[in-house]
Amino acid sequence: DALAAPVLSDGARARLKDAVWNLEQLDSLTTLMEACKADR
Repeated sequence: DALAAPVLSDGARARLKDAVWNLEQLDSLTTLMEACKADR
């Protein structure tokens, strides 16, 4: 979290963690890539 905090909001970090932990269930890697975009 410390490295991501300057570029990702709390919600964005939570979505990214969820996408990584549930990688096998993702329909597309687009979801993961979108979660990696900076929102700050």
